[in-house]
Amino acid sequence: MSDNDLVHLASDGDAVLVVRNESCEEQIRLRVKTPLLRASSNVFDVMFGPKFAEGQILNTNTPPEILLEDDPASIKIVCQVVHFQTINLPRQLPACQVLKLAQTADKYDLVEAMNSAFDR
Repeated sequence: MSDNDLVHLASDGDAVLVVRNESCEEQIRLRVKTPLLRASSNVFDVMFGPKFAEGQILNTNTPPEILLEDDPASIKIVCQVVHFQTINLPRQLPACQVLKLAQTADKYDLVEAMNSAFDR
């Protein structure tokens, strides 16, 4: 994988989320700041905390790649919201994508954060 396919949500991020769906047909790589994810989600707080391997290897100089098997488009939207990049959010989503986004927000305990972003 090259840096060309890396989406920089935070140029000084301490992790790269490699997100692919179960069939591995779609994939996205997102450079993120885990403190923002941790502050927004109890699930990410535990995942990137000191008790899990993912939280022990974080590094801004050489951010580790952390695999998530989820809907890539939904995780990208979630990360855009958490990184305060809502200007780049799609204005309309097909119903199937809204469902996937809702499932992702529920899985990662991000419903409140997502509600505030889309409450416009």
